[in-house]
Amino acid sequence: MVLLKNDNKILPLGKTQYHRIAVVGPCAATNYTGDYSGVPVQNVSLLQGIKNTLGPNTDIVYAKGVDLTLNGDTISLNNFQYIDSIMLPDPETNRRKIDSAVAVARTADIIICAVGTNEQFVREAEESHHYGDASTLDLPSQQDELVKALVATGKPVVVYLAHGRPQSINYIAEHANAILDGWYTGEESGNAAAHILFGDANPSGKLTISIPRSVGQIPVYYNHKPSAQFLPYTTELNTPLYPFGYGLSYTNYAYSAPRLSNTSITPGGSTTVSVDITNTGKMKGDEIIQLYVHQQTSSVTRPVKELKNFSRIHLEPGETKTVSFLIDRNSLAFWDRNLHYTVEKSIFQIMTGPNSNSLQTVELTVK
Repeated sequence: MVLLKNDNKILPLGKTQYHRIAVVGPCAATNYTGDYSGVPVQNVSLLQGIKNTLGPNTDIVYAKGVDLTLNGDTISLNNFQYIDSIMLPDPETNRRKIDSAVAVARTADIIICAVGTNEQFVREAEESHHYGDASTLDLPSQQDELVKALVATGKPVVVYLAHGRPQSINYIAEHANAILDGWYTGEESGNAAAHILFGDANPSGKLTISIPRSVGQIPVYYNHKPSAQFLPYTTELNTPLYPFGYGLSYTNYAYSAPRLSNTSITPGGSTTVSVDITNTGKMKGDEIIQLYVHQQTSSVTRPVKELKNFSRIHLEPGETKTVSFLIDRNSLAFWDRNLHYTVEKSIFQIMTGPNSNSLQTVELTVK
């Protein structure tokens, strides 16, 4: 699970902080486990996970908010494989359900809203009668309207995402107080999410893709060639909404500039890059340090950066650790124009940081 937003450190929520919590959304009471997931022995929803975590002393109210589809199942395997058509709900019926959900949410101190998709929206179109694929990344079935109506209550809104592909969540990213991206995490998703939301676990997940702002940005990825993805759009930014490798924590980490044991090597040589990471916050946590490489000049065009290594470390509050990565042929070689796997003489940018956008650089000369 990946923490995407945490304005004013609203998370983690205190277990006794709120008298009444509204859990709202079509992905709150049902946990979708994704394609080919079979039938789990147990399947813990977000709603159940919150109840398990808080116990009977907190008043938890629930409203579905909208229907995703009318013929969807709570068993993910059926949604993916055995239900051919997709019956979308009537928008006006959903809007009446939104009104009911807002009425419930107004009685609470905070709102946890679970939106996303079931597997009917993220499957392949196998045959003419088995619908699949998608032409949009927008949340289906009036879910943006649901979130907007909940935000309009003035209550704090924490959004939990359950989905199997990137979604366009621009409004949510701007207006929700916090966002926890759960994807289709498995049968214990509800317990895992609740442990993060209420501070039993400190999130450390990182995105393995770039999250686009809209379907028009696709393809958007971090390791593009220098001539791609740099000209501006007329309608929106050309950068991803959340970059590859991104993910927040409940604590803060400070990175030193990377340093090389040798700043110049031969094509067959090696060096070590080291970086110091300090937990500057008040909570223990795990951080994933990422190493990227870019070759400045080459016989064929090379990506602006490539992830070459990463390391997870645990840090207590105030603790500093040094992480070192070996830079050798495995980090620098590529297939040249003659299909030889080689290391060319060049200047290489060696980059370290918490994600593909927030990087510090040191230069390595291969001569």
